[in-house]
Amino acid sequence: MKKLSHKAQWIWDASNTRPNDFVVFRCAFPVESLPGKAVAHIAAETKYWLWINGALAVFEGGLFRES
Repeated sequence: MKKLSHKAQWIWDASNTRPNDFVVFRCAFPVESLPGKAVAHIAAETKYWLWINGALAVFEGGLFRES
């Protein structure tokens, strides 16, 4: 499997201080040909939703903490 070289980093909107809010982040990159399999390494403080080419691929992925 060919790996894309991308440096991971924690991201957030520093101006967002509202509790229980969410922020949308977008990353676009070219793919020369469609692979048979693709792996995404995602870390989130709570939950995340992942869309690929406009289609929802992961609904409420990640960590869920009870109140």
